[in-house]
Amino acid sequence: MSRSVKRIMSEAKELQECPAADFVAAPLDDNLFEWHFTLRGVAGTAFEGGRYHGRIMLPPEYPFKPPSIFLLTPNGRFETGRKICLSVSAHHPESWQPAWGVRTILTAREKDAFRARPCSLPASSPPPFGSPPRWTPAAPPPLSLSPIATTTATAHPR
Repeated sequence: MSRSVKRIMSEAKELQECPAADFVAAPLDDNLFEWHFTLRGVAGTAFEGGRYHGRIMLPPEYPFKPPSIFLLTPNGRFETGRKICLSVSAHHPESWQPAWGVRTILTAREKDAFRARPCSLPASSPPPFGSPPRWTPAAPPPLSLSPIATTTATAHPR
């Protein structure tokens, strides 16, 4: 078993045994290098109350090379299905630290992803895709990797 596979399996086990409050993440059953996640929108931002599904693609050289990160839920911040620019992603390999893992990536998004501007936009630019969608139920269901959790979101301005 390769070092990458051992590391990925260790991270998956750790996330299963010690789940985070604001996200769930797991690799696909048939591809350990492709993870899917669901995360809550960051409190105190326009994304608060939202649920966002995404994908993390780990390179074969993981953890020595950074992953690519995609958001798959329309969010008003990033184009869906396209690589997003975070300091912990393949967009900034110079910033990547091999000690970081999937938990670090999904925790860092609170400080980075929904507050920062896309790499190609100046800081004074408005969000590129309008207002983020909001989760419509008054009491959102528990976080889940189920596709149902990502398809019931309805976009409407805050």
